Amino acid sequence: MNFFDSLKAELQLGEEELNKCTIQIRLYYPNTAELNLNTFKLLDRFIVNGTLNIIRKLKGITVYGRVRNEDFSELHQCYSTFKNIDNSNLQRFILYTPGNHYVHFYTFTKEVVNKINKEMVKDKWKLEPILIDECNVIMLQEIVRYSCIILFNKNDDIAIIKNQIDSIKGNKHPIRAFVSEYSNKEVRDATKKKNNNNNKDRKGATQSTSTNQSNNSTN
Repeated sequence: MNFFDSLKAELQLGEEELNKCTIQIRLYYPNTAELNLNTFKLLDRFIVNGTLNIIRKLKGITVYGRVRNEDFSELHQCYSTFKNIDNSNLQRFILYTPGNHYVHFYTFTKEVVNKINKEMVKDKWKLEPILIDECNVIMLQEIVRYSCIILFNKNDDIAIIKNQIDSIKGNKHPIRAFVSEYSNKEVRDATKKKNNNNNKDRKGATQSTSTNQSNNSTN
């Protein structure tokens, strides 16, 4: 028997339970060469032991890890204010959940808002959300920044959400909305390969057009 199959039979495996009680997150720090002390305090507070992975590239730093389901609201609050739970300033970051489809929208309102529930989402999008988290930040006495994050199962078809978000872009809609689809290495590699092929096709078409134009001018 394969050594690892034998070991698998001896262990009480817990990956399924881990997936149930935690959420995969990706924090992107653009144009950042180093993470500061306050950011490391944030990571220490939220990232589940044994899941932290930090990748440094020229364009910034990406942090991968898992956060407990019950801590996601506090992380959302940090993302909305760029302040840690002790009110210390944080480096600016972008929050993603690569293990799920992720929808984030925000607006500015004159009241504290807690509007979204699962029934509303199911009625409008015919999808069952995994998590709905709302965050209200008092900006001025009369103005609130309302932010909502909704997570969906990675196998859900979210075409209707993408279409509706595309329909409000560029027309000064008071609600700003974004969507980030489920992503893993295989998905990212496939997307990268597709983009490279498209770039090659465009480059080939441009060169062909330039050659034809040159031949026409010569004739």
